[in-house]
Amino acid sequence: MYSDEIAREFFDTMLKREHAPTDRRKLTISKGEMGILVYLVNHKDGANVGELTDYLQVTSGRTASILKTLEKKGLVIRRTDSSDNRRICVFITDSGRARFQAEYNSAVALLSELLERLGEDDAREYVRLMKKATLC
Repeated sequence: MYSDEIAREFFDTMLKREHAPTDRRKLTISKGEMGILVYLVNHKDGANVGELTDYLQVTSGRTASILKTLEKKGLVIRRTDSSDNRRICVFITDSGRARFQAEYNSAVALLSELLERLGEDDAREYVRLMKKATLC
């Protein structure tokens, strides 16, 4: 089946990219940290730890570790839910929103450089195919 061969080629390419030397720009935030900030930016009323764990598809221990780091950086705050003292709610701070926006802008600039290498037609086709594959 041709799709198995193409899938292997695609996966091998992605693995090489994941372990390739990084761009000259240093990452200033981990994927997990950015994932939580993305979620919180889009959920104005905050989120509980379970929702974040489900969204990131990681263990609750990993979520707790990421939240501890984000809290130390002043990017999120954790509060006990006023209606249920057993439940912890997480909220993004103004610093967290600013950091998210800076990271987002940096990622868009980097992606723009990568897409420039493809040329406009191939870049548009790549985005079209990524959308199609994501909606499956």
